[in-house]
Amino acid sequence: ATLLGTALGPVIMMGWFIAGGVQPLFALAGTLFFLVTLLVLTRFICEAGLMYMGNESNPLDLFTKLFTPSSLSPATAAQFAVQRGVFMHDPREFLMPYISNGLKLGSSARLRTGRLVLALVAAMAVGFAFSGLGVLGTSYKYGMSNMDYHTSQGAPSYFLPVAATFTKAETAPEPARYFGVHIVAGGLGSAALLFLRSRFVWWPLHPYGWLICTTYAAWMIWFSVFLG
Repeated sequence: ATLLGTALGPVIMMGWFIAGGVQPLFALAGTLFFLVTLLVLTRFICEAGLMYMGNESNPLDLFTKLFTPSSLSPATAAQFAVQRGVFMHDPREFLMPYISNGLKLGSSARLRTGRLVLALVAAMAVGFAFSGLGVLGTSYKYGMSNMDYHTSQGAPSYFLPVAATFTKAETAPEPARYFGVHIVAGGLGSAALLFLRSRFVWWPLHPYGWLICTTYAAWMIWFSVFLG
């Protein structure tokens, strides 16, 4: 079941992208980007003990900086704008860190993993059902625009216009090659920090700090982290 879910999840996400008009190669890249982000954030939370994690990495910003509007279709840009607003901009609802921590606690308490997984699945099913009905019901009763600002007004008025501005640019910009240099430099820098951290006990700098220093979450919790 684990292997089947691991295989079907990305395939369904990629198929959903393609059905929405995303070019197949970009659909594959966007799906892999999302999965890697999930894994990295989960490790952050589980290893560093952070209960709140922000994320500024997303396919929309990456692809609109590396490619021109002629190579990135309008549907592709729009779908990645939706992905960023719903799934990647504010990742407090990612399930993977919670499940990982729950399984670790269950292992420490010598609980049967199978029963614990069933309990987690049941809790998620109930949560999805009631939260979905609750959001729809209150939105129709009180008006979605009168509720949470970010969900109803902030995200739709920011992320989709980014895609529209990129697509409708009168003068198509050349791909920003230096963004690629930034990506390579960031990867090499993170790898170097991981190496130094694993080999030298006295090394004081953690790669996590570099990766999250520009996120909203870090702005909110930095003092608590240093105090700890």
